[in-house]
Amino acid sequence: MELWNQVQNINAEQNRNNITYSNFKGDFILAGILKCPSCGAGTVMTKAKKRNKEGYHLYYMCQNYHSKGITACSSNLIKKELIEEKVLAGIQGLLTNPQIVENICIALNTEKNEGIEDLQVHLSIAKTELRKVEKLKRDTEGYYLNGDLDVRVYNTTMISALENEERIRSQIEQIQKSISTHTSVFQISREFIIEALKDFNNLSETADNEMKRALLRSLIKSIEVESNRKDIKSIVFWFTEDDTFTKFVLPENELR
Repeated sequence: MELWNQVQNINAEQNRNNITYSNFKGDFILAGILKCPSCGAGTVMTKAKKRNKEGYHLYYMCQNYHSKGITACSSNLIKKELIEEKVLAGIQGLLTNPQIVENICIALNTEKNEGIEDLQVHLSIAKTELRKVEKLKRDTEGYYLNGDLDVRVYNTTMISALENEERIRSQIEQIQKSISTHTSVFQISREFIIEALKDFNNLSETADNEMKRALLRSLIKSIEVESNRKDIKSIVFWFTEDDTFTKFVLPENELR
């Protein structure tokens, strides 16, 4: 009976609001990053038929409510068009902030320099190993010529040394290529970042919704709204949390 009553309450609220609680295949560019203002869960897509029966109102709805009902949370419907417009406007304003540009520049160049330093350490280690292998070859050759090694020991030692030498030289070549790639890449300047952010603003206005979702996910970790479900409370970027810059969270790959 308890479960039955919960179902009846949900059905009654759905009927009152004339809302269809099912995933609507619309263009919800904030799905997955917009959070419920009450419980902090993610949001899912939903729609409500307009009073004139022509078309639908589109909303983001609490995922907890969608999956568990009123015992977990309330619907907390957030109007799709309103919140998306405010988020895009907020991003465009924030990304032109000189301090944000400065911090992005520092973070990217720091990451770039740290990457080169790590490669140089690995290169130094590999070169040390190569010198040891080359010494082993020279010593083995000398012992054999002096008659201190029989041919079987000589052959086994030299074959192993040659294999190690080939492996290490290959490693050194790859590391040197990586260092060359890092050092030859254009410098990340404030001007470059500003131009890139301008590109984001242009794309956010002209891109299709799939591209907009990808753009937003590349910048934003989560979005919180006020209890009135109309105003933005906070936007947490991948490169900053709690107003302090942190290490990048996105994976190091071409998509990032």
